[in-house]
Amino acid sequence: MTTLSFLQLGMSCNLSAHGKARFQLELFPNYSCQRPSQIANAVVSGLLLLVFVVIALLFNMAEVEVNPASKMTQSLGHSGAAMTAFGIKALMTLVGVVLGWPKVAAVAYCVLATWLAWEYLRWVPNLLIWVNCVKTGVATAMLSTAALQVVLVFQPRSASRQLTIAMAISLGPAFLAGAAVTWLRIKLFNAAVKRAFRNADPEAIKPQDIYHFAHPRDVEIAARCARVWTDLYTLEKTAVHRAEEIIKAGVALFPDNAYVALVYANFMLDMLGFSQTGAKHLEGVRKFNPSLMCRFMLFVRHQQATQKAASSNVGKGGNMDLLG
Repeated sequence: MTTLSFLQLGMSCNLSAHGKARFQLELFPNYSCQRPSQIANAVVSGLLLLVFVVIALLFNMAEVEVNPASKMTQSLGHSGAAMTAFGIKALMTLVGVVLGWPKVAAVAYCVLATWLAWEYLRWVPNLLIWVNCVKTGVATAMLSTAALQVVLVFQPRSASRQLTIAMAISLGPAFLAGAAVTWLRIKLFNAAVKRAFRNADPEAIKPQDIYHFAHPRDVEIAARCARVWTDLYTLEKTAVHRAEEIIKAGVALFPDNAYVALVYANFMLDMLGFSQTGAKHLEGVRKFNPSLMCRFMLFVRHQQATQKAASSNVGKGGNMDLLG
């Protein structure tokens, strides 16, 4: 966010100011944004900002994890929410540049903060529950501040001190509330899915009718129930079996979805240890017109297979190409 703010300095031209201050560079008020040299500077800043945002979005996309049993802190089950969240944060930094009117800017901040909190709460993108709780908690704290900012700009200046104190006091409770709601959201959703599969009769009902997932990403979220360890390295077999049933139902519900097919292939490779069957499913994903994120996951799997094959050749007396 600091980089975004820095790149926007060349475009901060006091668009909403009155009198002589309007269209003057905010950082250097003596320079006019209407001068040809400053216009060129603003264009360059805008292009650099665009390039930075695109690169940052790609980096966020690359955080997606192909191994559903990963314990890495930043592992994402799906990077779509992380990319959207970064886009929202980028828009937040632009509010002060584009919307200089305090009341309009305050409302915009509140709307964006609400969107950010909802994005984390709805999609819980990280594989680790506590990371999702922290992210939603921070977003909720931002939302509470943005909401009080809206109140502040519509109140007389005499109330600013009290509202500022209220902002500071509300940060902690808002964070805890957001984290608690996220934890409940995950637990209640998992409980509902498990209950549906536990009570379902496989002979009387089709897999896709056991639980109607609203979105393909929900299949991956529900399948995280397999992440139950009996020790540091061993997953609980009952949990893995339940997750397999959930993913199979998701595949039946979304038969043409590349992401769900990829989730199933990754599950077979890393959770069930079915390397050949999983590899066949990976090849089958390509016919579903996968998204850029899915293509990246396929690329990672291909690189892993290449490295594994190279290691096997070395073990059999072959030579590893360290420069390849």
